[in-house]
Amino acid sequence: GVNEEIRSYRGLGRGHRIYCYIIDGEPGSQSGDQCFPPALLEPEQGAADVPEPVAADARRHGDGRRFAMLKIAAALLGVGFDELRQRDLRRRQRRLVAATVGAVVFAGIMLALAVNSILARNEADRRRAQSEELVNFMLVDLQKQAFEAARPDLTLGIAAKADAYFSSLPEEDFDDNALSQKALGLRQSGEALIDQGKLSEALPPLFESLLIAERLSNIRPEDTKTQIELSNSYFYVGHVHFLRGEMTQARTYFEATLPIVDNAVSSEPQNAEWLKERGYAYTNMGRILELEGLLDRAHGVYERVMETNMRLHQLAPDNREWELEVGFAHNNLGKLLVALGNLKNAREHYRADVEIKERIYKSDTSKNEWRNYHAVSQFFYGQILAA
Repeated sequence: GVNEEIRSYRGLGRGHRIYCYIIDGEPGSQSGDQCFPPALLEPEQGAADVPEPVAADARRHGDGRRFAMLKIAAALLGVGFDELRQRDLRRRQRRLVAATVGAVVFAGIMLALAVNSILARNEADRRRAQSEELVNFMLVDLQKQAFEAARPDLTLGIAAKADAYFSSLPEEDFDDNALSQKALGLRQSGEALIDQGKLSEALPPLFESLLIAERLSNIRPEDTKTQIELSNSYFYVGHVHFLRGEMTQARTYFEATLPIVDNAVSSEPQNAEWLKERGYAYTNMGRILELEGLLDRAHGVYERVMETNMRLHQLAPDNREWELEVGFAHNNLGKLLVALGNLKNAREHYRADVEIKERIYKSDTSKNEWRNYHAVSQFFYGQILAA
């Protein structure tokens, strides 16, 4: 075993070349955890004293693994431990400096790449913002001018240019704003085709706009404006079916708008825009029910319109446009009650309508549109009085 090897090596006169490396145990211990082999503690031949073994202590509380290895290396090389330790220290310092320089160079390269990436991204964002601003100008300002000029051909041309822009965008640049703009362009195309009487051609872009609106609605379920855009998309698809006489399909889409506008008003009861949307949605629903002969249901819906428009008028009593909506609600209820044979209540609604239209007309007699509303209301009121 190990003891015999030590004795044999000593017998060759090489006992001074035996070096110990302590990893566990205790030198000189009498309790069974002695770390040196017994042969190493025997006196050499002809000597009276027990030699003290040369040992490097790798234990944590001793030299530690690194210095223990250096002690063994110093003994094997025949050099002083301190000299070898200084050499090792200098070598470690050189390696540390080299590693530090490498890290600094690498950090510099990464910083340069990051700066270039940020600059490129900022430039791309700037160009995208300019493009979105231009497209928004086309779809809002130019389209408004085309509408006021009664030029559906211009509307279609503008929408086609916007669609070409969206078709050129890579998928990663198609954010929510771009989707909203694309949906608006498609809807404007559909509206222009409706104005030209091309109902079959109007349905595909309007339906595609609806699909985008549904996608955005799922992305932003808490954004009321996005939900109202979805309601408007349902309306336009239903409106095409209504114009084509497809009342069942029209009613399906008009009904889809009702919970949306109800939720909008519930979340912001004082928001005039949401109240107007609710009034329009329920008016459209009442028209469908009236045409289908479901007069009692239509009456309930028109009552909701009246309640909504009254709340709208109460928000701003001096707003003539909103006061007109109250008059229109009275007129709708009057016509429905005539159909139901309730002439007495119909007369009261017609009378209220005439009073509102007359007050608005007299506030500015230069507005022919208001003059026309007043004349129509007088016609219906005269009819009911004659009846």
